[in-house]
This record gives sequence, structure tokens and C-alpha cells, in this order.
Amino acid sequence: MTIREQYIPMMLRVLLVYFCLVGSSLADWYSSIGLMEELLHRELDLLSYVKEYISEEERKLSQVKSVVDGVSGEVEEALTDVEEYLGHPVNQYALLKRLNLEFEMMDQLTEKNDAILEQVLEARDEFPNENDLKGSAKAILRLQKTYKLDANQIAAGVIKDSYSGRSLSADDCYKIGLVACDNKDYQYCASWLEEAYTRIMGGDASCEWSIVLRYLASAYHELGKFDDAVVIFAEVTKHKPYDIAIRANYEYYKDLSEQGNTNAKDFDDVEMEEQDEGLNLYERLCREGGDDLPKHVQKQLKCYYWNNNNPYLRLQRLKMEELWNSPHIVRFYDIISDKEIEVIKNLSKPNLDRATVHDPSTGALENVEYRVSKTAWLEDSDHEIVRRVSERISMVTGLSMTTSESLQISNYGVGGQYEPHTDFSLRKKKSSIENKLGHRIATVLFYLSNVEQGGATVFLDAKIAVYPIKGSAVFWYNLYPSGEGDGRTVHAACPVLTGVKWVANKWIHEYEQELRRPCKLDENADNRTF
Repeated sequence: MTIREQYIPMMLRVLLVYFCLVGSSLADWYSSIGLMEELLHRELDLLSYVKEYISEEERKLSQVKSVVDGVSGEVEEALTDVEEYLGHPVNQYALLKRLNLEFEMMDQLTEKNDAILEQVLEARDEFPNENDLKGSAKAILRLQKTYKLDANQIAAGVIKDSYSGRSLSADDCYKIGLVACDNKDYQYCASWLEEAYTRIMGGDASCEWSIVLRYLASAYHELGKFDDAVVIFAEVTKHKPYDIAIRANYEYYKDLSEQGNTNAKDFDDVEMEEQDEGLNLYERLCREGGDDLPKHVQKQLKCYYWNNNNPYLRLQRLKMEELWNSPHIVRFYDIISDKEIEVIKNLSKPNLDRATVHDPSTGALENVEYRVSKTAWLEDSDHEIVRRVSERISMVTGLSMTTSESLQISNYGVGGQYEPHTDFSLRKKKSSIENKLGHRIATVLFYLSNVEQGGATVFLDAKIAVYPIKGSAVFWYNLYPSGEGDGRTVHAACPVLTGVKWVANKWIHEYEQELRRPCKLDENADNRTF
């Protein structure tokens, strides 16, 4: 149906109402030429109202078309390489914002078309909301903090040597800054609000400059930079001299400045105050890629063709590299094929859900900011390839899979991470699975993808970073031969900077391993694979 065809029924309804109204006060129009002439003028007025209505509706349709055309171009570009597009934090943020804000716009523009509006509202329930947009902003801030990135470069769409093909607007920068302020990360809040203001001064009209400056002054205040806050409010006051709240803030910051700017903090000082030593080490290892191996350790590390005295592996030996000597951490190469990886990923995708951890005090599962990923679990019975992977783990490690957990698949998007933790439980009270199976004696970590930037697994005691290599797997024991937990196995998953990270974990428990990995007579026996 054309636009004209849509509006003819509406026009007829308006004309009908009009004639009903005027007909109530006048009659026998045909009896007087003077009255008929008046009727022509009234008809002309009515038609002008209808034309205004049509123009307004056409303007709305033009807006809808503009939105659809813009989104279509973006989506078509994204679909040429989905992982590359979504693997950049700026593109991810732009997608979430587009679906969140532009759907609201579509709601308004289609409010008079019930059929389309119903479809839009149904789709809206399945799309991102404001919390998702804030989550994406937090991911950007996490990357900025961990990898010491500059807000200006991120806003320009540049993450080290990766360019997104688009930049953030002043409003984007402003909203990311607000998320940082809500998290009390005032240094990052200030950096993003400064970037928003710079873009506004460059002609970006997506955000109101005075609002940005007011929040920026508040961030400076929290950082003890009272002189800077005074300068900002002096500028705002010039343009809004009659705003009582702005004038009061100006006087307040002016008094603080005159008392002495003694509380101003350096950027690095702020970070050191807010984090413990473990988190600072974790971020440094992620940023720098681990420390150089000490010479005495490097001499002990070797590469092998590994068969574990298994008949099958004697025919098809695995390449194994020692990454650290104590605790013994090794990597197996080409342990899983591309075909097997695709099957496992496709099986897990419909079941991916936000990763949880056990609360240390209650043992209850909960979502936390220090673990950001989506996970799914696959049983051996779900597919022949899943069962085959479990059998291969048993052959390679020599451990029984009877008390192992299901294969956990994890997908880390941009900013996805898991901060320092051990795989064995630190709780005094055992969980139900630990009572049944014992602690996690060992971990096998499969890398199901390469990662463009970031996403390393870092071991804090060894100070090494293990980068994802598709088809490889890292193996280590979480417990000493005595059964005590090895605190040196504290590890973490660094935030994904650009790209997409897929991993699979197989946690093997200690029961049923008595004859495969027997306790040593020496309670201080080292924690080694072989």
C-alpha cells in the first residue's frame, strides 16, 4: 500500500467529522451561493490541515527510513566478518546503543501503526537494555584500566593497532564517563568527560556541554583538583549566570581552592590505593605479557613428544611444551581439531549463560564483576566428539574421568575476564560436589580460538602469561600429591582487548585417582605432571 493510499481513508474520516460538526449549525447549503462560497473556504482550510498531517507523517517515515538505511549498512558490514566486527569494543558498544536507543525511537515513530508496533515491541523484549549498554561501558573501562589505554584513542576507534572503522560520539563519551563515576573511578570518569567536552567543542552536538562540565567538575572535586573545578564552574557561570545551583557550586569549589589544593592525587596513586597487590600484579602481567623466565628455570623447561605410555598416543604422539617447572604447567599442541572445536562451539551456543562463582561464605552461585563471560556445560552423552575429548584427556593425563565434571565451554567477549582465583576450593566447608568427588585435583584448559589482542591466562606465582593458541590445551595439578591445595596455581583470564575468546575447561576431581596419582610419602613432594 502506498503512502497516498494509507492517508486517503484518514482524510475521509477527518472530512466526515468536519461535515458532521458544521452540519449541526448550518443546513441547506445549496440554497445560497454565499454559503457555498464559505464552504469552499472551509474545505480549503480543512485540506491544509490534512496536508500538514501528511507532511508530519511523511517526516516520521523519512526518519524511520533514515534509521533503517543506516542500520542496514552497518549490519551488512558486520556480517562480512561477525567475529572481527564484534571483537572490537567500539563496535560492540555501538551495536548495543543502537539496539537500545533506536528501538525506543522506532517505538515512537511507529506508534500509529499497530501491526508494526506490535512486531517492534516483541523484538524489543529480546534485545539489549540499558544495563547491557552500561555493561559494555564497564568493559571499555576495564580494558582502559588493565591495558593503560587512552580515552582519546578508544573514542577514535583505535585499540593499539586495531581500528573499528568508526568513532564514539560526545554523548557516548559522556555516558561512559558517568558509568565510571558511578563506579567511583573518578580518574577515568574525568578522562572520558574531558574527551566528551573536546568533541563538543569540535562541533559534535550530541550532548549538552554544560552538563558535561558540571559532572567533570564533580570528578575533579573527588580527585582533589579544586582549582580545575573552579575554572570549569567559572566558565559555566558565564553562560548560565542566573542558575542558583551552578553559582553555589562555583562558590563552594572556590572556597576549597583558596584553602589549598593539598588533596590532589596522581593517577597512579589513585589506582594503587584502590587495588590490592594481587590485582596490580594481575593487570601488569596482562599488560606486559608476563616476566622473562629466570635462567635457572628456563634451563629446566623442555619440549617433548608425549605418549604417556599409552598405545594410542604411541602411534600419534602429542607435542608438549613445559611452561613452568614448579608447579608444573605444560601445554599440549594440536590436541583438538578444528572440526571438533566447531562442533563443541555449536553445541554450546544455544545454552550459553552468564558465568557464576560460588560465594566464599555461603557457597551459593552468583554473578560477579570479576568473572565476565558466558558458559555452557556439555555432557559426554551430548555428542560423540564430547565423549572422545574426555577419553583423550584421560589418555594424555593418565587420570580417570569417572569423577570429572562436565566439559565447561566459556565464551569471552570484549572485556571478558576472570580475575585471580584457584580452581580448588578455599572454603572450609565442602560443597556437595566436593563431598561426593573430592577437590579438583587437576585442570585441563582448551583454547578453542585464537585471540587478536589480550585474553592471556596468567599465573601470578610464576609471573607467566600463556596466550591462546587454537587447538592447544594447558594442563596443571591444583593439589600437591599430599592432597593439599597448591596456592601457587592462582591464575586469571586477562580481559579480551580485541577479538573473541573461546575456551573449554575440564576439571578432574581427586576421588578415583588413588592408583593413578598416589599420595607421596613425602608430604612436601613437588607438584609435577610426571
